[in-house]
Order: sequence, then C-alpha cells, then structure tokens
Amino acid sequence: MKLDRLPPEPGALAGFYADALTALGAVVERSWYDRLDVLAEGAAARVWNDSGQLHEFQVRFPAPDQAGPRDAKVEIFPGCPTTFRLTELLNPSPTTVRRVVLEPDRTSRVAPSDEVAAKTWFQSFPDSPKFHQLTPYTATFHFSAVAIARCEIQAIDQVWSAHQVRFSLLDGRRDATLHDDAVLSIDPTPHEAIVWPTLDNASLQQFLIRILNLELAAELDAIRTRQQRYLNREIRRIDEYFASYEQELRSRRVRAGSNPAGAKKSVEDRIAAARTEHLRRRDDQLQRHAIHVKPHLDALLILAEPAWATTAQIRIGRERHPEPVLYVPHARRWHQTAPAKS
Repeated sequence: MKLDRLPPEPGALAGFYADALTALGAVVERSWYDRLDVLAEGAAARVWNDSGQLHEFQVRFPAPDQAGPRDAKVEIFPGCPTTFRLTELLNPSPTTVRRVVLEPDRTSRVAPSDEVAAKTWFQSFPDSPKFHQLTPYTATFHFSAVAIARCEIQAIDQVWSAHQVRFSLLDGRRDATLHDDAVLSIDPTPHEAIVWPTLDNASLQQFLIRILNLELAAELDAIRTRQQRYLNREIRRIDEYFASYEQELRSRRVRAGSNPAGAKKSVEDRIAAARTEHLRRRDDQLQRHAIHVKPHLDALLILAEPAWATTAQIRIGRERHPEPVLYVPHARRWHQTAPAKS
C-alpha cells in the first residue's frame, strides 16, 4: 500500500504542522488559516535551530502558486527543508519494534481440509502441483512484519513517498491483507508463551528493498523516462560540442603553414586531450542523472498469527524432497520453514 501524499494546500499543511509541533511539546495557536504562532523549546525548537533554545515566531503557509521568492525560515512550501527536518524529529531513533499476537479466527482454529490444502498448495508452489503430506498437522505460529517506510527518490527532482507493507519473515512474501480488520484483530490475552524470532537485519533489508521496488515501479518508470530524456539532451549537446571542436582542430592542422610536423603533433595532442575530456563530461552526466532510492524505516510491527505446520514433498528440479512447511489460514498460503535448496 502506498499512502496518499498530503496536498500542498495551506490549510492542510498548517494542520499537520500544528499537530506535529504540539506532539513535540510546542505551544501552537492557529491565528489564521495559513498562519501559526509558535512558542517552541527543546525538540520542537530544533526544527529551526540545533540548540533547541526557546524560540517564538510565526509560521506562514503561502499558496503553491503564489509568486515571489520564498523565505525558508518562516514560510512552509512544497519541498521546504523544514518539513523534512520536522519529519525526522517525529520519528524515533532507533526504529521502534513492537510485537502483537493476532486473535485466531474460525479459519485458523482447525487444520485445512485436503481440498483446501491441495488448492492452496498449487497456488503457493506451482512447480510442485500435487500436495503430498507426510506428517500430521501441528498448531504453531507464523510470524510476519508490518513496516512503515519512507522512500527518498533522488533524481532531477527530490520525491518522497510513504509506504505501509506487510510481509512474511520466512521468505519475504508480500501479504495483501494488511487492512482487513478481521485479520488484524489483536488477541489481548494470548494463552501461551511465544518464542519470537530473532530479527535478521540483512534479510529484513532484502525483503523491504524487494517490496518497495514493486511499490515504486510505476513512479520510477515515470522518473526514469523523464531522466532519460534530460540525459539524452545533455549527451547530444556534449557530443555536438566536442565533434565541432575536433573538426576545428583538424582544420587548423590543414591551415598550418610553417613547421607542419610540429603543428600536427600539437593538434593531435589537443585532440587526444579533448577526447579524454569528452568521455569525462559524458560520465559526469551519467552520474548526475542517476536515480538513487533511499528507504527510511520508521516503525516495525511483528505479528504472530495461528498457523499449521507439517512436512510435505516439494519438487526441486526432477526430485522430490521432504520439507517442513507452514500453512497460514488467513492468507491461504503455504511457506517453506527451511531455506529453499538450489
């Protein structure tokens, strides 16, 4: 899920700033629809100064189409650095990690029937079309994560987007049922002790990057198209300039009257230097038009939900191997509990 952006409308931005600064401990009064009177100290004051000293001022929110220069110290506008500073101060460091147990629903109280198991098995493991169960079902838990992340896309324009995603901690598969209230019904009194998994930062990073790439695919395609258009224009301009410059150098060699050998060597040296500079300029443009995506993880929620464990045969190449697997009722999906073999 990609969260909607806050519209660059003065009233909406003023409301966000009023709530955010109040949460940081500031005294805020909305004197007009596009103005805030702020008395800030400590964390709230560090939005504007690193010392956190007492700061009293008025913040204005001009309309996006308003003409004239902007004063970033007292005005808030799209792309304003103050908004990025405020967002960073609102997010705790290190990232908050919480754990909850989901309440079992009617589908998770009993093991899956043979029909359900066979159908969902084929959807989860297309290479192993038939479900061959080797051991009885055992009640257990499946662990997944809900991550709230911001993505900073650095290109010609800097773009920020907010995302909320859920994925399995076993294999990083994305779960699309994030906003199903029945699925996310928390069990207030879980009856048994749960052995929570140890988080592997490398795996978490890999899972998040894979999911965020899918979330950002359409937006990155649009940015890449625009970036490529600008790059082609700059490369064409550089190529034309150095082609013209080399042609001019060669014409000078032809026009050289006295000492033609020395003139020829001098021109060839300058042509070689120009070609080196030509390649450097092209490489510089490639670096300038590169797209960098920097994810920032703001919060992580670990979910434990009822599941059923068993052992089944999974096809790997031409052979079948017994593997421990897990059935997650709410997602109607199977997972391997051991790393996949190559």
